[in-house]
Amino acid sequence: MKVISDKETPGLGNKIESDSAFVNGFVGAAAPVAGVKKDRGKSGPNDVVMITGATISSRAVIRVIDDAIARWQPLLDAYREEKKP
Repeated sequence: MKVISDKETPGLGNKIESDSAFVNGFVGAAAPVAGVKKDRGKSGPNDVVMITGATISSRAVIRVIDDAIARWQPLLDAYREEKKP
């Protein structure tokens, strides 16, 4: 996951782009991704810890990723089936 640009409040919402803990939280996360608060911590393979003070921005990123996966997953699955020997 990489945010290319944003128009969020500097120091708050724009952390979706620069907060390495948030960005790295998507590595290995399973779909659909679920946002969890920092004090709850990750408990499952699809959990990503949201940024404190940027909950709406964190949720927006997660929603975009989940929507994209839902849209592309059937096509990816069909492609994999085609390529099986």
